[in-house]
Amino acid sequence: MLRFTSRRCLSSFQVADEKLGELYKYHATSAALKPLIYRPKNANILLAKDLKDPETNAPLKPRPPLKPLSRSVLNTYIWKSQDATQLISLLKKWTSITTRKRGLWGFFTADHVQNILIASMFKLGKFSYFVKELYDLKPRFIEAKNDGIYDVEHFFNSMVMCQIHRNALGNFQDAAIANKKLINAWNHVSVRENKSGLANLLVKALQKQQGIDNVQLEGFPSADLQLPPLVEEARSQGKLAAYLSKNRFTYLMARTVLEFGESNSEILAFVEKYKSISSKLQRPDVYEEYVSNAKQLLNKPIASANVEPHPEAESS
Repeated sequence: MLRFTSRRCLSSFQVADEKLGELYKYHATSAALKPLIYRPKNANILLAKDLKDPETNAPLKPRPPLKPLSRSVLNTYIWKSQDATQLISLLKKWTSITTRKRGLWGFFTADHVQNILIASMFKLGKFSYFVKELYDLKPRFIEAKNDGIYDVEHFFNSMVMCQIHRNALGNFQDAAIANKKLINAWNHVSVRENKSGLANLLVKALQKQQGIDNVQLEGFPSADLQLPPLVEEARSQGKLAAYLSKNRFTYLMARTVLEFGESNSEILAFVEKYKSISSKLQRPDVYEEYVSNAKQLLNKPIASANVEPHPEAESS
């Protein structure tokens, strides 16, 4: 069920926006000016110089020293965004800066890429736009020595899962095009370590859905399935909630495999355990919720629609 954005959600977004804005401002500041602006002892020297902000032409003022920022803040921004344009704006701004600013480019992680892809498919819309943007940005991330964000577990698996749902929701059925897109996604993977083995099952699910006769992905590593361990439901509610939080996206992928691919006893056991814990904690089924919202986005994008965010987005 869709839930309209609350004041708390807006507040969370605004806090994340401010924190990310400060981080960007710090890294966008020239190395020569940072000691003047960010060191309290140099405040009077800065004011005496009467320097101007190159963006606003306003007088430069001292700023408090930059505090370490949790990377979860960017996930908060992604999931609390009211529409895709907010995330597009941030992505364009951050990636327009020189790749020599490694502190900014290095802030991005594979986890952020996964959140961008899944949020754009199931909450914000414009999935195809973000896919193209991530493809186009890869050379820049290579320059910034951070192309490791294009990995199997976060980037590739999310791409395949989202494409399967996009095909289903849009009634897309074209083996040649689907195979071409799959190869293109794989060719953008830099870190080709298949840790969970879910990539194999997701590719097979796409292959089955689209009727692709033969999938040939150069250098694609086969791997045994490694799912999260099944936990005892007698654990505390806090620990069970943490389990749901940590494995949410794995659950989405597992459900996708069950719906569109081949039945698998390990996948089924994990899915049933996850559903049982969700029921015990009176949580909605995130898979059903995400898919339902994606259907509504396909028909009519709703800027204020708000599916349950990834729990990491709750802490900033």
